[in-house]
Amino acid sequence: MKRKLLTDYKVPYIADIVSLVQTQSKTTLANWVIDYAETNMLKIWQKYHPDDLRPFEAIVAARRWLAGEVKLPYVKSCILACHMSARESQDNLTAFVAARAIGQSASTVHSARHCMAH
Repeated sequence: MKRKLLTDYKVPYIADIVSLVQTQSKTTLANWVIDYAETNMLKIWQKYHPDDLRPFEAIVAARRWLAGEVKLPYVKSCILACHMSARESQDNLTAFVAARAIGQSASTVHSARHCMAH
């Protein structure tokens, strides 16, 4: 499956969100996107793969990093496992996108730019 970048920071229809993102801390952005991923994307993933906990574990690991409980290498391993779950579900585009979104959201603890799908 070809990966697509869905953001172009220069297009007018996302200028407001880009401006907002640029004024926030990495912690704030991470909390926003992790909350969103857990509330919305995880339900989608679980509908198709209820026994695959890797996306959930990425969310938990990111939250634990934000709380100062774990180191970044541990979180990265959970994020990579989440992305692996996405690759393994490429035959189901909905599940694939949900797992990718969760992985990107959790990756925001590493780099704030990940909240914008980088």
